[in-house]
Amino acid sequence: CRPVEIVREVISDLETLAQQNKVRCEVIAPDKSLEFKTDPDKLNRIATNLISNAIKYNKPGGFVKATVKMERQSLYLEIEDSGVGWPLPKLWWNC
Repeated sequence: CRPVEIVREVISDLETLAQQNKVRCEVIAPDKSLEFKTDPDKLNRIATNLISNAIKYNKPGGFVKATVKMERQSLYLEIEDSGVGWPLPKLWWNC
């Protein structure tokens, strides 16, 4: 499948939600023609869940960046946003 196209399609599908929340979205892809063997429907569901949450829990005027890249034969989808985020777990306290 073509993951960059899938992520662009997800962002396009979520455009109304992004506009309602005044959040701008962009896709960053070093290789725009990237191909990867995976289930396109599952990738679409994962991307939709992550990006829609990044939009919903963002602040007005915020941003969502979806980076799609390959490293060492693995596909990476990184979502960065300006929302409140989740606090980092303090697991090291249990050591």
